[in-house]
Amino acid sequence: MPPKPDPISSGETPQTVPLAPPPRSVEEHRVGPNQEHGHNEEAMLEQRLIKLIELMASRRHNSTLSNISFEIGRPSLEPTPEMRRNPENPYSRFSIDELFKMEIRSVSNNMANTEQMAQITADIAGLGVPTEHVAGVILKVVIMCASVSSSVYLDPAGTVEFPTGAVPLDSIIAIMKNRAGLRKVCRLYAPVVWNYMLVQNRPPSDWQAMGYQWNARFAAFDTFDYVTNGAAIQPVEGLIRRPTPEETIAHNAHKSMAIDKSNRNERLANTNVEYTGGMLGAEIVRNHRNAINQ
Repeated sequence: MPPKPDPISSGETPQTVPLAPPPRSVEEHRVGPNQEHGHNEEAMLEQRLIKLIELMASRRHNSTLSNISFEIGRPSLEPTPEMRRNPENPYSRFSIDELFKMEIRSVSNNMANTEQMAQITADIAGLGVPTEHVAGVILKVVIMCASVSSSVYLDPAGTVEFPTGAVPLDSIIAIMKNRAGLRKVCRLYAPVVWNYMLVQNRPPSDWQAMGYQWNARFAAFDTFDYVTNGAAIQPVEGLIRRPTPEETIAHNAHKSMAIDKSNRNERLANTNVEYTGGMLGAEIVRNHRNAINQ
């Protein structure tokens, strides 16, 4: 077997074996119980700190409730057996809770009802008015009547326009008179008309000719006394303001005079010329000045 060449004589550099690090003592690899307890305590404190920050963040708010009273949505009370109402007994007493839960709609016989309005809507659509414009046409007629009149003797002139055409006023008002009565339809929309006049600052056109004062000018229309009626169609936001006592007094005074003027002939038993002599009935005289006498 031939001898191995000497790396020194051959000119090659011998490979250096890396030195192993000195062995660590066993104590360096061990973690003492005190150090492990310190790490656990630090982690627990950090978790408590994070939870405290989250708790304080959840309590942040920009409002403070005051004068608190939650009646709607409160838990219902259960009456004791002897106090429960017997539904079969008409003399059983109703509790305030039962009355509060009752939902009874406001109804008035002095304004157009849903069936009559459905008939009016169908008749107007039958004239060729698109169904999406029928409600707007009705409202425009009602607003016009606030300045003219809602009397059964009204003979209107003109047209009601909508985006795709126009319809004669005579046709719309004739339908309303036939189905429900013009004044009943106007009463149904009284709150909406009231808001319209206030928003547009447009009182009824003839308010001055009717003898109204400036501060009571918005009360110069026939259906003013139905503005606060709960059975009428209500604006989305409610009434802008309630009628003032001055407006109410002015309206009632004018209504009394107008009714007396139209009722002159109702005092006659017969309207034939033999009774009337071809003249109107005697004027109804009322002395309103006595109201302010002390």
